[in-house]
Amino acid sequence: MSNLLELGSQNNRKAYSPQFENLIVDEKRAKSLVEGSFCIGHNYIGWRTSRQFIADLINKPGTIIDIGCANGFLLRSLQEWSDFELIPYGIDISELHIRQAKKLFFQTYDQAGHDLSGNFACASIEEAAWLGGHRLPAQYDFVYCTIAHTRTAYEEALKLVRPGGRLICGFYGRNEYAVGSPGQLEEKQLLLRRVARLKEQGCVFDGVVENPFGTGHIIAWRQC
Repeated sequence: MSNLLELGSQNNRKAYSPQFENLIVDEKRAKSLVEGSFCIGHNYIGWRTSRQFIADLINKPGTIIDIGCANGFLLRSLQEWSDFELIPYGIDISELHIRQAKKLFFQTYDQAGHDLSGNFACASIEEAAWLGGHRLPAQYDFVYCTIAHTRTAYEEALKLVRPGGRLICGFYGRNEYAVGSPGQLEEKQLLLRRVARLKEQGCVFDGVVENPFGTGHIIAWRQC
């Protein structure tokens, strides 16, 4: 696969905030948050191994929206894993997930004193052009999306990226196989083929990143 980049993962590059420590210190609660973000069967360590490399593509402070944000825990984690300040936003088609995300960010504020729990809305990617109706910004510095598996979805997600920002598309494997096993390598090739098919449809990416820990996850990204 051309233009395949290997990026080192940010591993414990800074201390967690006390608020985040309180979320993950209880193993049962942490596992509930992880599974509520569809990383089934994993504790926080497994979650970090599977997702922390996403933070390597955040190269400046700014706003970030997660399309299909589930309970918001990925956004909350990225705030901790990234070296840059991030203002999180999220949309999801599930009202339950949005309620969970609002609860997760309840009484959490940005530097301007805005309540971050108001940054979430029940909406689909097809509604991306009308996020103003949900009192959300029209564009963001970073757009993270795991459902941009067709050219139409890719283009809708791309509309949300402001000039100078990045679209980051996640492709998740089932993560059921041992690292380096034939099953894991086959799954990785399957994910890379999904990216290749999008390119064949005219979708443009500036790079493809494999999880450096070897789990079955791929990121394809575009600088705008």
